Amino acid sequence: MKDYILLIKRDLQTGFQHIKNNFIILLIVTLFFLLYPVLLLKSYDQNTYYSYLDALLIGIGGIPIDLVKQHSFKFPFLWLFIQLSLIFIMNTWARTDIINFSSFTRIRMRKVYLLIISKYTCTFIITLIYCSLMFLSTLFLCSLFGIQSTNYTEYALHTLSFSDLKMPYLQLTWFIILLNFSSVLCAVFLFTTLSIMMKPVYAFLIITAWYVLSIFRDSFVFIGNLSMVLRQPLFHQNAFTSIMITLLIQIIIIFICVITSIIFLNKKDIIGDSID
Repeated sequence: MKDYILLIKRDLQTGFQHIKNNFIILLIVTLFFLLYPVLLLKSYDQNTYYSYLDALLIGIGGIPIDLVKQHSFKFPFLWLFIQLSLIFIMNTWARTDIINFSSFTRIRMRKVYLLIISKYTCTFIITLIYCSLMFLSTLFLCSLFGIQSTNYTEYALHTLSFSDLKMPYLQLTWFIILLNFSSVLCAVFLFTTLSIMMKPVYAFLIITAWYVLSIFRDSFVFIGNLSMVLRQPLFHQNAFTSIMITLLIQIIIIFICVITSIIFLNKKDIIGDSID
C-alpha cells in the first residue's frame, strides 16, 4: 500500500504537469459549446423557459435513433468531442511515462500491476475533476444567464417525445451526468489500453470510429450508445433498469481495460523491449 501511495503521488504530480494547459483550454471550449445552443434559443424567444437539463440534452443527450433513421438530425459534434475530451487532455501521458520511467520505477517497486493501477487511478481522478468542473460550471453559468427552470420545459418534452424515457426531471439530469462521465472514462481507459498495445494514432482512430459508428447504430456493441440517454432503454423496457445495466457495463469495460493492460505489460519486458 505504501508503494501504491508513493506511485499515486508521483503520477498525480507528473499527470497534472502534463495536462494543465490542455485541461484549462478544453474545459473553456466545452463550456462555451454546451451553453451556446441554449443561449441562442433563449435569445430568439425571451418568453420561453429553458433549463440546465436542456443544455445537457442538446450537448450530450445523444441523438434518438428514430431521427437517424429519418435522416433528420445534425451530427453531434459536441457529444463526440466531449466523449473524446479526456483523450485530448491525457494524450499519451500514461504510455509515455511507462516507457520512459518504468525501468527506474520497477527497480524500486518490482510490481507491474501497481504501476498500471496507479496510472489508471490518476486518470480516473483527473476525469472526475474535469467532468465535475464541467457539469458544475455549466449549472452555475445556466443560473447566471437565467436558465434555471427546474421542471421539464417545452424543448425537453419535445426532445423526449422521440424516446421512451419517463422519469422525474432531477433523476434524468443525474443519469445524463453519470452516463456521460462513465462514457468519457471508458473512452480514455480504452485509449490508454490500446495505446499501450499499439501506436497511439491507431488507438485514437479505433476509438473515434467506434464512437462515430454509435451515432448510426443503436446496438450496445457500439460503445457510444451507452452514453446517449436518448437511446435508452437499451437493455430493458424499464428505463431505470436499463440505465443501471448500462452503468454496470461501462464499469466492466473499465475493469477489463485495467486487467488487459496489466496482463499485456506483464508479458512485456518494458525495461528492455519497446511496447510497440
